[in-house]
Amino acid sequence: MRYLRNPFPIVNESINLRDYESQINQAMEKFFNNFFRIYEILSFKKVMISFWELVDNTRSFNPLDWYDTFAVFILRVFTTQILLDEGRILQETRDIFINWFLYLARRIMPNQNYLSNNFLNILYTDELIPIPDFEAAGSLLEENIDLIQNYDYPNILSDDTVPIVQRLRIFRVFFVGYYELFKRKCVFIENFLYIAESRARPLQDIRDIFQLYNNNNRTPPELPREALKVLIHIRNSGTHRNMTVLTDGSIRIRDYNNKNELTYENNRSIVQMHEYYHALLVMDKIFDAIALAIMLKRRIEDLYIFYGKFIQCPDCGTTNKYCILPNMILIICKTCRFPVGL
Repeated sequence: MRYLRNPFPIVNESINLRDYESQINQAMEKFFNNFFRIYEILSFKKVMISFWELVDNTRSFNPLDWYDTFAVFILRVFTTQILLDEGRILQETRDIFINWFLYLARRIMPNQNYLSNNFLNILYTDELIPIPDFEAAGSLLEENIDLIQNYDYPNILSDDTVPIVQRLRIFRVFFVGYYELFKRKCVFIENFLYIAESRARPLQDIRDIFQLYNNNNRTPPELPREALKVLIHIRNSGTHRNMTVLTDGSIRIRDYNNKNELTYENNRSIVQMHEYYHALLVMDKIFDAIALAIMLKRRIEDLYIFYGKFIQCPDCGTTNKYCILPNMILIICKTCRFPVGL
């Protein structure tokens, strides 16, 4: 993946991955055995070596290397469990992450052969914004970057020297801007899914794309479904100026439907408001993990398309498909482990 970023230096600043070496190795082995053990050109030993070399920064990161891509994927998935173990996120946040990933995998992976490599690059990278209205999305992104740089978001939410009304305004602009970028990724995925799922037209609203108020095979599990509902309410409340600072310093959040009927109400402290942004961040980063998972599978499958050959073992007589890369002189029979010369 051309735009694959190296997350290890950033993660190493806040997490000592060596403290979780045994658990990470178990997770890597389980995932590798479930999905990639059948590919004889891959080595789990090399998976482990590559991962821990990146952790220790003893070799350069290669965004085009399969093992480095696998390492980034494992890091993306497993750090959520580490943060839970260290009490830095809630169990609910971790469960939302896992259930949202499994849901998107269920909808996208069976149709992944229809995806272009460019689709995956766009879904993964932050440099490319997957919508036709590039200038509008770029403006939202620039506004959020400005808030981070000039107002030290999210730390400003707990800064009592800043008036609470100003802190609320900063949160509102920041959350709504990020929500709109998240929504555009959802619409981008929908523009692929509606064709793959043989539907008449693409949908444009998150509640429709994910069938939040229905109960069918396009509806997410309960935790991510309810999280999406709440995030929609927070976006609406922020956009329509229905977030109010009360006399006790708490924030009252309200949302109304088209009939002006109250559909959501909650009271939070200004610091707690960041929890909504964090939930949005968790769900957005799943798109990275999905893109990585598909790319891992695709890279190997492409090799077998170009270099795959059926070879019969002279010892046990079994015929299997092997990836015969240039300069290979020997393979090991998948059935009896007999060495077969080429």
